[in-house]
Amino acid sequence: MIELRSLSDRLPDLKEKMEEYIANGARLGWLLDSIDNFAIIYRPGQLQERIDKATILAGDSVLPGFNFDFREVL
Repeated sequence: MIELRSLSDRLPDLKEKMEEYIANGARLGWLLDSIDNFAIIYRPGQLQERIDKATILAGDSVLPGFNFDFREVL
């Protein structure tokens, strides 16, 4: 699951939405904040991982070999 923050989005609302996706079975979620230049990675049963000034995000075991260049959305 990928969620991209827009100017009209409230960050707490997006975080809540991401937690719902994970609770409902999503195995990997990326909350991309191009406004403040960070990404938050969500995985079931793990703490969120915030990456400031993110560059390449890996698909982990969910999407083996998939890499996303966060700089493309900046």
